[in-house]
Amino acid sequence: MSIGDLALACLVCANTYEDGKLLLDDADLGKQLYRWGLRSTNQHGWRGWCPWLYKPIEVEKKLELFMEYLRYHMEVPGYSVEEGKGKPIDAPAWQVVRVVLLSKTNLTDAEIMDRPYRLCMADFITLRAIEGQVDLVDNAEIEQAQRMANEFAARLNAKGNGNGDS
Repeated sequence: MSIGDLALACLVCANTYEDGKLLLDDADLGKQLYRWGLRSTNQHGWRGWCPWLYKPIEVEKKLELFMEYLRYHMEVPGYSVEEGKGKPIDAPAWQVVRVVLLSKTNLTDAEIMDRPYRLCMADFITLRAIEGQVDLVDNAEIEQAQRMANEFAARLNAKGNGNGDS
């Protein structure tokens, strides 16, 4: 990912869904990105002539911050589906979530598209749990069970190689 990709991702995320669509279709997107970049790095107006007033962008650090932002907002509550409780739907997940929220809440399409994905998924999963289609589970318990399984597998692997202790 380049600094341009990062800038575009930040600019799109900083807008509403509709404004983001318009932005991506704008023939002047490059100019807008350039101006936005100057403003966001404090290099616009008279500041642009005084480079000692701004620090260079630490691209790796900013990229990691953006990836952390994405990880946080893509996180969903833990849930499980028992065999026979749900059925597969041949549609993108975002579309299924959008349609369920449109039909089961008083949210408008624009409100749904502007909400964080994490919040939409939490509401979607909760609605499914209320209807008995999924069971909510504690992600911390799953992570703990995964850690224990990994440790057990490592011990078995070490024993198999003759290096393990009992």
